Amino acid sequence: MQGLTIGENVDMMHKIIKNVKFLKKNLVEQHKLSKIIMPLSIINAILFEGTVLVGVFLPSFMLRIASGIYTIEQSVIFAASITAAIPILSLLQNIVNRKINNEQEKLFNIRIGRFDAQLHGLSLETAESNECLEFEEEALMGVYQTQNVVFEIFSVLLGRIITIITTSIIFINVHFMLVVFVVLTLLVIFALDEKAVKVEQLHNKAISKKRHIRGYISEIMFSIDYGAEERLYNIKDFLISKYNNNEKNIRTLENKRSFSKMKYQASLAFMNALQTIGIYGFAIWQFSSDNIQLYDFLIYISAALMMSGAIRQVFNSYTTLSTMALYYEATERYMALPVCGSLDGHDPMPTHITDIIFENVSFTYPNQISPAVDNLSFRFSGNDIVAIVGENGAGKSTIIKLLLRLYKIDSGRILLNGKSIYSYDWIEYCRFFASAFQDYNMYALTLKENLLFGHVGINTEIFLEQIGMLNKINNLPNKLETPYTHEFSSDGILFSGGEEQRFIIARALCKESACVLTMDEPTASLDPLAERNMNHLTYEVRKDKLTLFVSHRFSTTRFCTKIIVLDNGKLIESGTHNELMAANGLYAKMYNMQIAYYQHEDKQI
Repeated sequence: MQGLTIGENVDMMHKIIKNVKFLKKNLVEQHKLSKIIMPLSIINAILFEGTVLVGVFLPSFMLRIASGIYTIEQSVIFAASITAAIPILSLLQNIVNRKINNEQEKLFNIRIGRFDAQLHGLSLETAESNECLEFEEEALMGVYQTQNVVFEIFSVLLGRIITIITTSIIFINVHFMLVVFVVLTLLVIFALDEKAVKVEQLHNKAISKKRHIRGYISEIMFSIDYGAEERLYNIKDFLISKYNNNEKNIRTLENKRSFSKMKYQASLAFMNALQTIGIYGFAIWQFSSDNIQLYDFLIYISAALMMSGAIRQVFNSYTTLSTMALYYEATERYMALPVCGSLDGHDPMPTHITDIIFENVSFTYPNQISPAVDNLSFRFSGNDIVAIVGENGAGKSTIIKLLLRLYKIDSGRILLNGKSIYSYDWIEYCRFFASAFQDYNMYALTLKENLLFGHVGINTEIFLEQIGMLNKINNLPNKLETPYTHEFSSDGILFSGGEEQRFIIARALCKESACVLTMDEPTASLDPLAERNMNHLTYEVRKDKLTLFVSHRFSTTRFCTKIIVLDNGKLIESGTHNELMAANGLYAKMYNMQIAYYQHEDKQI
């Protein structure tokens, strides 16, 4: 084996130091979460090694008994002790292992819960950034890969060290060259293992990309969501061709991986055979030279093979822990990302809203060049009904997202009751708003859970009655306990598009702590008349909340107390419907165009 250069030695030292820091942090973290997993792992190591050592000495003692070295009484005592020891050690180890598994599962659930809280706590701006997206999956892998670090150190690694020490004591005094030979051959085996792992990782990375493509094509081929287009455009043959070509690429890459793996496996098999022959050759040499007795010959053979396996597992543990360190570093980096509100103030929210003011607000989305909103300034009063209108991409939804603190403004100020929205406590701030989005979600939960998400003490019947869904739900056999979708139950229900949108509005209204209601085009898929009726219904039941309607259609604007008109992220006009129509500006132009369009459609019909 070639020696390492100075630079490589420095890199290795840095890696070792980083691994040690990782081990310390991870061990401290897991010890705080579970006080017993470390001592349990140590006990497991002792029990396992005790069982193995009994197996090492057993053949030698049996040969001694057969040779008449021990008396009958001694032989009976020994046989009884071994008979009792093996099942007792095995039973104790199973009990300890089961307890360790329970603790590991508990630790994993805590850590995956923290990761999930972090994932959903990030602002959209952070979550959608290239930096976050690049290592999010690796960070999640860190949660999975590092859950066994205590077991790996105190059960696997410590156990193998106990074995190495014990076996070394057995035969190192006979001839130290056996230890040297075992270590040297294992270093070669370890180097081959390391190289094989790196090569396989490269192949796996390439295969993983192709499997991702396979998953996407399979989803399209076998999902009913794509059924209509597949039939209308007759894309079945096209998809099958794409799938088969991708499968061919996967098989090619897998064959390359298999061939590479076979090469290293052959080399490893040769080194293992060489090592085994060397160990047996040494023992035979010592026995033929009368340096050891026949019964000791068996001990030396078992001890040498056990030492070889233990040293190899130590090397493997080092590789495993190094891999864990990389994953843990990614997890730590991800968990250190600031969550919503963590860098902001903690002022309590007011009990009511006086006004919301945008002062020269500008914002550009991550990875974009042009600002989504540019130098916006306007004011909403506490009881306003506001329509935010404009063409697609004008910045309407961005205003809502900035107000909800899903993204942080680049410049300017947003004030709520005269104070920056970032001065308020994030959790309390979230309670202040209820929102219905265009890209809303219905979950495979019960209707009640979809409506309240676990909150209690809310009279849902009032809001379901107001939006016209109470009778439909009460006519269901299980009413609000009815599952939504057929994902987990054949008794699940599916709403029509309009019913879903009514339900989503009811979900927003059920958030009684909210003083602001934002409607970000949740009814966009409806025709203008249905959208107007739905929004008017929302207006009727809003209970004096400050209400913001976002729309690119004007079916809701007549009953609004204020309308702001956006164009390419800039505020063009603001006022009431009558004021803007009288001004004969952009709003009047877009309104008249829509009216003319729908009148023309009516005539055509």
